This record gives sequence, structure tokens and C-alpha cells, in this order.
Amino acid sequence: MWYATRADAVREADGYARILRSTSVMGLASAVQAVVGLVRVKLVALLLGPSGIGVLALYTATTT
Repeated sequence: MWYATRADAVREADGYARILRSTSVMGLASAVQAVVGLVRVKLVALLLGPSGIGVLALYTATTT
């Protein structure tokens, strides 16, 4: 690309870095949320058994 000044090139590169950083944060947050959900279901399954999973599903559907 052709830039009017070097500052324009640096500004555009900084914009791409900010986009990459924010996308990474959102992706990491989604991954952590998925892992927490898996751990929660596993704990409920161990503590309450199959009926506990059904109750958890009903609770999740109601709150969502």
C-alpha cells in the first residue's frame, strides 16, 4: 500500500494490532466460559447423577 506519511502506516498497523488483541481476548473469554461449563456439568453429574443433569438443563433453559 502507498501511505502519505510513515505515521499513517504506523497508525494502520496499530489498528490491526488492536483488532487482533481484542479478538484474542474475546476468543479466550469464550474458551474459558466453555471450560467452566464443562466443569460445572461434570460436578453436577458426580454429585446429583442423571436427574441432576436434567434439573441443570431445565434451570439453564429457564435462565436463558
